[in-house]
Amino acid sequence: MVSIDFLYHTLTRRIARVERYLADDKSKSKFDLALHRSAAISHLWQSWVLHCRALLTSYISGKLVVAGGSLSSPIVGLSEDELLYCAQQYAEGNVPKVGGRIKSHLSEPNWGDISKAVNICAGNSFECSAYVASCYALGVRLRDLQLCRNTCAHLSRGQLKDFNSSRVRYSSNSYLHPSDMMGWIDPHTLQPVWHSWIGEMLTITELIELSK
Repeated sequence: MVSIDFLYHTLTRRIARVERYLADDKSKSKFDLALHRSAAISHLWQSWVLHCRALLTSYISGKLVVAGGSLSSPIVGLSEDELLYCAQQYAEGNVPKVGGRIKSHLSEPNWGDISKAVNICAGNSFECSAYVASCYALGVRLRDLQLCRNTCAHLSRGQLKDFNSSRVRYSSNSYLHPSDMMGWIDPHTLQPVWHSWIGEMLTITELIELSK
């Protein structure tokens, strides 16, 4: 069994590490700054992915402890490979086959992807799944964190095309390296967008906690 409070506090500790790391990005060369920011972006995305994986697998397996009791799920007693197969199928909008197993852990859903998380909630229909899906749907800027992380990691032509298309959503949006996105200004908050990434993570997780 996994406590929803434990998962929340684990995420906040990971975020705090990133915030401390970002406080030290002053007086660096352009090359060092790109490395510094890329590491922060990667860690922030990984923290979100790990949180979503732990939370969603606990929900759909019926092993999440909320307010002292576990929530119900239509699938219980599955092996890890069976559970991950179901999550994989839900994420793609499919109905899992009975007895199916994931072929490789490389085939796991992209847990941090907002659309995949919503699909997993809708596909499994665990207790309060509609509410949890509505919380995940609030992740607007987190989609750009995912885009930024992928562009930093791959620097492919397709990724750079999507990255350049995202510039219209922000001001002060020039860049030498995709990691510079984190300093772009969110017009809704007038703060660097990395504040919005963290803000959405915390808002979503805090609202999900209210389900208890």
